[in-house]
Amino acid sequence: DIVIHSMTKYFNGEGSFLAGAAIGPNKFIKEMRTSQTDFGNVFQSPAIAKLFYDQLETLPERMEQHIHITKEVVAYLKSDEATQYLEMVFYPEIKDTRYNSAGAVLSFVLKGTTKKQKIEREARLMNYFRQQEAAPQLSVMIYKVSLGESQSLIFGETTFAENPISKFHEGLVRLAIGRQPDAEIVIRTLKQGLEYAYKT
Repeated sequence: DIVIHSMTKYFNGEGSFLAGAAIGPNKFIKEMRTSQTDFGNVFQSPAIAKLFYDQLETLPERMEQHIHITKEVVAYLKSDEATQYLEMVFYPEIKDTRYNSAGAVLSFVLKGTTKKQKIEREARLMNYFRQQEAAPQLSVMIYKVSLGESQSLIFGETTFAENPISKFHEGLVRLAIGRQPDAEIVIRTLKQGLEYAYKT
């Protein structure tokens, strides 16, 4: 068997490097090394490889924090307070895994009387978080397509393209929870964004 990991995500924990890992039979790995020579190495220096190696030691603790915050955020999104804004929340309950959870990525669909209204509200929500990009290091949640970073990352599936279109639900938003010290910080930030999106 061959296992492939994106090390840019949770392995790195900050999204500051582009990297990947492939684990497999010796013959396959030798062929991969030839491809690396042809197409370029993932790691540009031994120092970066060492940094990734050192970060692996804290991966279990970091994952526990991601999961802990995610479960509290999901509980809020399914609460009566949040359902005034949301039509659906997607986060499966999975047991018998290392963290008894589906991970730290969830999705939700914004409410609206029409498809157009849902898309408009999604766009407003994304605009709200795009404004946070001016000072990303100080922001709890930013508009970005990724996961596994210290900050929470939000992304509108419908409004990502220049001409809004989605194979899924209009108003579908993906949220990758970060490692903030307190779930309340994330919930408060999300509430502010939703309030902004629903202003008339």
